[in-house]
Amino acid sequence: MRTGVSRSFPRAVAVAVGVLCFTPSLARATDDGGTPDAGPPPPAPPDSVERQFGATNVNAALGDGRLTVGVARTGEVTLLRWPGPGSPDHVRYETATQGPDGGSARALPYFGAQPDMGFFAGVVVNGATSFFRDPPWRSAQAYAADDSPVLVTTYADGAITVTQSDFVVWQQDVFVRRFAFAGLSGPTRVVVYGALAPCGQRTPLLPLDDWFYDAPATGTPVDFALFYSPADGALVSFRPRESAVDSLQGAAAQAVAAAAVGGGAAAAEVSALDSTFGPGVYLAWGASQPPSQETAAQMAFQGRQGGGPPPAFEDAAAGTLSGSAAALAPAAGALAFDLTPNGGAASLDLFLTAASGAGAALSALDAAKETGADALRAQTERAWSSLVAGFTLPDATDARTLAVAKRALMSIVTATDPPSGAVVASVTTQPPYAEDWPRDSAFIAYVLDRAGLPDRATANLQFLAKVQRTADAPGEPAGSWAMNYYPDGEAGGPIPFEIDQTALVLWAFEAHAEYLDSIGRGADAAAFRALIYPAAKRAADLLVACKDPATGLQCPANEDDDPQQTQTLDGAIPVYLGLVAASRLAGVQDQPADEAAWSARAVEIRGAILARFVDDGGMLVGNRGARGWALCPGGLFDGGDPRIDLNADEQLGELEACVSGQTPGSSYDAKNTDALAVVLRGDPARLARLRPIVGALLDQLPTATGHYGEAYLTLDGGSGPVFENVTAIPHVWEASINYLSALFFYGAKPPVPPPPPPPPAKGCGCGDPGGDGLLALFALAALRRRRALPSGTAPPILGR
Repeated sequence: MRTGVSRSFPRAVAVAVGVLCFTPSLARATDDGGTPDAGPPPPAPPDSVERQFGATNVNAALGDGRLTVGVARTGEVTLLRWPGPGSPDHVRYETATQGPDGGSARALPYFGAQPDMGFFAGVVVNGATSFFRDPPWRSAQAYAADDSPVLVTTYADGAITVTQSDFVVWQQDVFVRRFAFAGLSGPTRVVVYGALAPCGQRTPLLPLDDWFYDAPATGTPVDFALFYSPADGALVSFRPRESAVDSLQGAAAQAVAAAAVGGGAAAAEVSALDSTFGPGVYLAWGASQPPSQETAAQMAFQGRQGGGPPPAFEDAAAGTLSGSAAALAPAAGALAFDLTPNGGAASLDLFLTAASGAGAALSALDAAKETGADALRAQTERAWSSLVAGFTLPDATDARTLAVAKRALMSIVTATDPPSGAVVASVTTQPPYAEDWPRDSAFIAYVLDRAGLPDRATANLQFLAKVQRTADAPGEPAGSWAMNYYPDGEAGGPIPFEIDQTALVLWAFEAHAEYLDSIGRGADAAAFRALIYPAAKRAADLLVACKDPATGLQCPANEDDDPQQTQTLDGAIPVYLGLVAASRLAGVQDQPADEAAWSARAVEIRGAILARFVDDGGMLVGNRGARGWALCPGGLFDGGDPRIDLNADEQLGELEACVSGQTPGSSYDAKNTDALAVVLRGDPARLARLRPIVGALLDQLPTATGHYGEAYLTLDGGSGPVFENVTAIPHVWEASINYLSALFFYGAKPPVPPPPPPPPAKGCGCGDPGGDGLLALFALAALRRRRALPSGTAPPILGR
């Protein structure tokens, strides 16, 4: 049983819990700088978010912006989103928040999920099903190739091996799973079990519906009914539109009772699903050959009526299915397939489709079976290979580094909702990160530009401009953004106004426009600036007005997903950076009044930061990530300032402790490696210290599938530390900033277009944001250092 928030809580209480606990960014939790007048609080465990929302049992994500599938390390499907990566999750799966001893839920079987949750398979041995995810099967998992969208999980038990190959068909709502068997000694029965739970609801400000109610129960926002289609040899799970769910409960009970009669009754009820229940979420699944047995049954849950067919999981585990044709929610189903091996080998191809109607889902299923898994895989791999071939990659020779870089960019594609341009933080349900965080997207758009995908960056930033608030409301000022957004533009998280997000989006707007200029797309840059200028002006004016008159800092506000209003370096550096960018944008747009006002406020807050967040020894005070940003892209210190080296040494030491196993874990280390890779150009001694740190984060930290979690735990591997990724795997922002570290440290191939040279500095030099000095401040941080770059190295573009 889940040990987190009880479902007996009233909705209002659940909302309050969400406001207090929904804090996905771990930067504050692991290394908080406190307020200007207080020291940092005790650090929270690196897996603190999992202890709030449940452990993330996802090791790989499949999809290209439509149907999106998450697969656990042991091969079971634990999430399925449709019609996009930010849509509700339609798999019944819920892990625990902690183990029975208060430790990590990762120590529990299935991370604490109930055994009958998820979508998985096995073979019948001695009258019982041996599921591949369970002992004695041993498993390993990796993608088929560095640029492949096909996930391969291999299982072995004695002489029998099973190769499970998973992929989502390019630009189609079809998931394919092939089982290839070797070492079979005779006829073999394969049982495939699925606990699907279609969900059509996302609650504003509280994205919990599609997993918080996954423990089997009636009357929840997940699942509705399940039918077996004899004509298609397939199971169909569905839920009508939310507006029709209540009124159709009686019709569902009648249809299930009618289908149970037998004969042609089940087929007749399936053919009438669309006319009876209308559009909604329909999931159909079957295989390349007809099943020998089937069951559609209710799950085991408190209050379940007796006398019906046994729960589907009990049926599946026994290996002989009851033949039940339909069930009301909470429901699950299983199909059995009898294979005759040839020379010990056999195969079975499974197909799952999603559509807004039963007819469409079943037609897509039949079409996929007719096309065949081989052809679908070939077209999908060709499409991905063509896309990956255009990626800008680090100029590194290490195969693992290049593979991780490719997978980071592929993860962004998987997490992008094409109709809106939104990029979700992660496709995970636990924690509920399938929303677009403006903070994350500011950097993801920057990465998309450097990766050679500027049109995707444009789409994402236009989405942010569209969802910005244009009018004041209590706690929600005009010019601000909500904590995060569903792809339809509805606010998803409970924190109303985060000042650092507002500032970072401003930075991203102008950074993107300047990148378009740098690659010869001046007309596109001009059009983009004109389009987003009203949003930029609202945001910049808000940052000017949101001021603490006593200190000159930004006003107290929510920072970095902290539900408490604070006033730290986490907010100060982004505000400075955002105002510098806004002033630069105003200059290009010939808006001298805006340029002067925003530039003046940038000068003022820079002085306040130097006074309040730099101690007498020259050390920055605050969150480690924010201290990294203060170096770059913030460029807080003038070129040649000795405080750059002092702070770089401190951050190098902190990172060395992390990668050498001296800490319980960490998160967002690449915020610092990004900055250090830029400001230490031309400093061989410090770059030599940075090299093994970057190497560990790129080579040792990622999963075998090349993904990152939002945080990691450091475990004792005997001969050295072993890192376990936790929280929201694959985490898109973590992957993105580690990609930047590789790009900045090794250089780019093909090279990223270099920035224009900075104009002559005035006053106190390029740290002075007045006049031409403002332009220099926003130019390359490496140039602020005034160090010669290594011969033949193109300077990275951070802060332009």
